[in-house]
Amino acid sequence: LRLFDAIEKQKEYNEEKITQKGIVKRERLRAVKHYLYNLIMESMRALDGKGEDIDNKLNNMMHNARIMQSKGLVEEAIKYTGKAKELAMRQERWGIAMEALWKEIKIIRGRGDYRQLQSAEKEMGQLLIQLNNLLKYVRINREVTMLLHKSGTQRTIRNKMMETVPNRPLLSNVNNACSAHAKRIFYDTLVHYYYFFGEYRNAEKNLIQLMRLMESNY
Repeated sequence: LRLFDAIEKQKEYNEEKITQKGIVKRERLRAVKHYLYNLIMESMRALDGKGEDIDNKLNNMMHNARIMQSKGLVEEAIKYTGKAKELAMRQERWGIAMEALWKEIKIIRGRGDYRQLQSAEKEMGQLLIQLNNLLKYVRINREVTMLLHKSGTQRTIRNKMMETVPNRPLLSNVNNACSAHAKRIFYDTLVHYYYFFGEYRNAEKNLIQLMRLMESNY
């Protein structure tokens, strides 16, 4: 703390003055600075982690799960991973959901509970289905964006590939999208398609649906 106070009072950082004050020996200064830096970063992470946003909550849950597991408190670890998994799935934080579920599977496998393991593996399968569905929409949206880019802004160019966009099964009904993120891409793709062909009323309808979706889920 004396080192921190000394550095804070300086207008320009000067190691010579710090060592002259006898706060720390010159040969120890580098190690103490490194320690102080890590202490400051740890304090900042702790302050940031006290926030109420979803990502902080999820990170704290997973951190607690790791602590419980390291202490051999398996049941407590399972509780934290379960809570993190459920919240991550509801909020579509796929990375944390996958991490929590995978940790849960490893813990369950370690204690030989094969009935619960089967249930967790089924959840993993359902998660992968959602991610695969999302990936399909991402690809369609990318293809449409590329076609729009190639066609430029000339609305008279009736690109044959563009005309088939609404006929794709995934774009026939929003309920084919398995997540809010996939639904957002569904509407976004159709907005761009209809706008390209000058069908502004259809573009507006899908834009309104997109805005309602975003207001209720983001």
